[in-house]
Order: sequence, then structure tokens, then C-alpha cells
Amino acid sequence: MLTVLFAACSSLVAADPGADPAGTPNERRKTIRYEDGLNVESVDGNYRAHIELRGQLRFSDIDLDADAETGGAQADGSELKLNRARFKLGGHLFRPSMKYYTEYDFVKDLLLDIWVAPQPLEALGFRLGQYKVPYNRERFDSSGKQQFAERSVVTPPFTLDRQIGVTALGRVFSGAAMDSNYALGAFLGNGRGGSADDDGEPMLFGRWQWNIFRRVLPFSRSDLSRHPQPTGSLAIAAASNRSAFTRFSSSGGGQLPGYASGQEGQYDVTQAMGEFAFMQRGLSIQSEYHWKQVDDRLNATGSDLTGFYFDTGYFFAELVEWFPQPLELIARYARVRPDEPQVTPKTTELAFGGNWFFNGHRNKLTLDVSRVRESTGASRSAFWGIRLQWDVSI
Repeated sequence: MLTVLFAACSSLVAADPGADPAGTPNERRKTIRYEDGLNVESVDGNYRAHIELRGQLRFSDIDLDADAETGGAQADGSELKLNRARFKLGGHLFRPSMKYYTEYDFVKDLLLDIWVAPQPLEALGFRLGQYKVPYNRERFDSSGKQQFAERSVVTPPFTLDRQIGVTALGRVFSGAAMDSNYALGAFLGNGRGGSADDDGEPMLFGRWQWNIFRRVLPFSRSDLSRHPQPTGSLAIAAASNRSAFTRFSSSGGGQLPGYASGQEGQYDVTQAMGEFAFMQRGLSIQSEYHWKQVDDRLNATGSDLTGFYFDTGYFFAELVEWFPQPLELIARYARVRPDEPQVTPKTTELAFGGNWFFNGHRNKLTLDVSRVRESTGASRSAFWGIRLQWDVSI
């Protein structure tokens, strides 16, 4: 698939439908340029490919990132690693409203995203392929546009992550009091790279986002643009799925702690989420509350899980003249509470730190300090972790 997309990019230069084959050097320069990545574009603007590479080098003194795959933090000592190395290719075909995108991770050797998204109207568009379900902001925000080195402990148990399917989405009542964005989707429900679900029931989800001040807040952390006017949103979302899995990650389907590997259609999962996000003059606030119910159809058992996080960041240069303009200070509190703590651990996270932006999210240093507490039955643990991360895109 990547070979096909590369060939398509090459054809934009070799067979530009809007250019004279013997065009002048100036004409040729207009079709290839570097702007936040390599851009290849036809003269008529109907074809475009944007290519970039992204790397994330991370030092951590304790493995706070194990939760991304296992559902819990682990104290595993100091480590320096290339945490992410991504190839990204996106743009549009035939016309600007027909967008496409693919993303590949060299570290995990995974094809993460591959989708097309026709958007004939502002109020109605579609996305088809494999991609992150636009269920909640913390997961849908790119890992390169986070405020902390990693998402909170709330993400692993509640994310829908990447799925194969289709979503209808758009913006309605634009500029009116009920200015909103919506998304409705149906997916296979087996995670990234998942095969068809034998039970024949798709994963279904819906999201409604009210743009409180009639302006859309992008899916990105930190108020880098220093919004002069308040910009924020309130959102609700819900999803249901029947599969062999109780949770998902970028690696695909998996299980919450305390759950055995499932059979096809063994677990019924229903979940809902409420979300708030806000930015103005260097201040950013984001918070989510999650609820999730897992019913084991094979063993006739069930359990509930709730989670919450609140994080904020502020560029104090907006308040104090001598404070460095590129420096943002950040803080976060998060918790996960199961109704069966003897099986699934209770987890609490308190974190703080800062970002130094050399070129927005495309080149930044992040330093954060976290304290994580876990308890499962009578077992309790608490530890500190420090992460220093350089994230750069070219």
C-alpha cells in the first residue's frame, strides 16, 4: 500500500494534469516545496501529497509508559529509547475535498492509519479505512500534540483506539448558538488490523460536540496560537461493542487487567464519556469523565469502571514579561476506579512539568514528573517517574 501511495506522489510531478510538460523552472518549483514537510502539488491544486517524518526520543527513569500496552504503570528503571518513529503521507486526490492519509510506525513495525475522507459539505463528510475513532480528545489528539510526554492513565482502559470502519461527520449550525460538530461511526470492533467480527455485530459510536463560543477548537494541546477570544467545547460520546476484547491499543485488541483472553463475541462493552476543553491567551484546560461496563457473556459476570482526568497548561509570559515566551508549565490529575478493585487496580496519577517549543509541536522538549499510585485488593504501590522527551517532525 505504501508503494502505491509513493507512486501516486511521483505521478504528481511526472504527469501534472495542469502543467505543460516543457514548463518553465518557475512552474516546476511551484509543484514541489518544503513547508512543514515535503509538499508535492499539481498546478491546478487538485492533487496534493504532504510527506513528513517524525521522531520521539525519550528518557524515563521508570517505565510509566507500560500502561499503553498492559494497562498499568511499571517501575522498570531508567531507559533511553526511540519511542516513536513515524512516516506520514497525506493530502488530497481529484479535488481538495477528497482527503487521504496514511501513517506507519517504524519502532513497532505497524501500519497505524490508512484512510480516505470525502467531505462534499461542511455538514456532511465521511472517513473510511483504519484510523483512531474520534471518540475522545485525549486519544484523538496526536501523540505529537500532547502536553505531557504521554497520555494519562485514563486512556488505556477507555480508548476505542484504531478501528477499521466508516464515520459520518460534519459541522452543523455553524456560527449559531448551537454551533456543533458530530461524528457517527460503525466499525469491525476488533482493533487495528482486526478481521471481520464473527458475531456479526459492529462497534457503534456517536459523538456530539458543542462549540460553546461558535469557534471550533482543534484537536491539539497547548494554546500555541494564544487565542485572543475564548474558544472551547463541551462534548458527549457513547459506544457499544461485542468482541473477544475488553480494551484496545495501537497494537490492536487486548484485555483489561483481570480479564482472560476472550472468545469471539464473549465480551459486551458499553461506554460513555463527557468532555470539556478550553483555550484563551495561553491558557488551556482539558478534562474528561469516562464510564465503562463490561459484561462477560460466557461466564455471566460483569463489572463497571470509571475514570477522570483534568489537565491544564499556561504560558506565563502572557502574565509576566520576563517569563520565557516558548515555555509552557503544565499539570495533570487523573484516576481510574473499578467496581472490583481486587481484580482491576485502582490507579491515581499526579503529574506536572513543562514544554519548551522551538517550533510549536513540530520541535519541542517536554519534561514531566509523575507520581502514580496503584492498589489491587490488599496490594498497594506508589512511585515517582521522570520523563524527558524531544519530539521533532521534518
